[in-house]
Amino acid sequence: MSNLAIKETVKVMRIEIPNIHGGFGVDKKSILAKHIAEIHSKRLAKVNEAINNNRKRFKDNIDIIDAKNSVLFMDSLIEHNIFTKQSISNSTNIYLLSERGYAKLVKIFDDDKSWDLYDELLNEYFELRDGNIIPINNQPSTELQVLQGIVNNMVEQEKKMLEVNDKVLTLETEFNKETVSEGYKTNDNIARHFGLYSLKSKPHFNFIDAIAKHLRIYNTIIGYKDEYVNVIRTTVHGGNVGTAVYYSDKALEMMNDFLENELYLDVDYYKRGTRNGKFKEAYFELSGKTYKFNENTYKKYLS
Repeated sequence: MSNLAIKETVKVMRIEIPNIHGGFGVDKKSILAKHIAEIHSKRLAKVNEAINNNRKRFKDNIDIIDAKNSVLFMDSLIEHNIFTKQSISNSTNIYLLSERGYAKLVKIFDDDKSWDLYDELLNEYFELRDGNIIPINNQPSTELQVLQGIVNNMVEQEKKMLEVNDKVLTLETEFNKETVSEGYKTNDNIARHFGLYSLKSKPHFNFIDAIAKHLRIYNTIIGYKDEYVNVIRTTVHGGNVGTAVYYSDKALEMMNDFLENELYLDVDYYKRGTRNGKFKEAYFELSGKTYKFNENTYKKYLS
């Protein structure tokens, strides 16, 4: 027990604890019952009680050490502000547990939270080599340690910068998914521009999208943008999130050429009753689907 030593203070699971070596063998780490209590959100008295009630299960110098009898180690605990002289004096036991001893204690606790914390403490403390833990309040003692510290800091700074850049890129990407570039127009506005109206005299925006699909310039991937379309994320009917496709002037030119050269509307008239001979509907088939239009659209594209 005379070789017990605190190498530095490290942060484990957001709690600062001393990195304690010795007592259980070369390079074997140990942890105070005090810090087990902090990590498991238990009172130290309850942790000590659990140990004392099951003391025969813990093997001395293998699972557990009552470190109160080590004057040098007690002085070290006081020096590192882990215990005060008064708290040491008032303590009946100051238990130090090995990894094996801690496993036995968690088994005594026997609750899901304790087992989850056990796994985390193994990963963040017992299974880490000293070179991979972060000192909190220990000064480097050699030039090599100073150099290693500088390198580690540079690596951490680089990681933080990459994280910041990733966040900025993500924000820019998300912003672009909800922002329409200047000059792009909706299918509704384009239908009005070309005078294309459905039988209910509403702008025939579905037909505009059908033309875009026929011309192979249509896309529905949110955030996609090229010289023809700008696809954004938007709130649609019912409050749900959907896509909205906006078209560029170049796309409008291609649609205009299509309408001038390929749009030939067929027409049906009523054949009986008081409306006999009057306009019923105009229609046009595109890509296997029939689109119907009102009389004003038919007259516009009749000439």
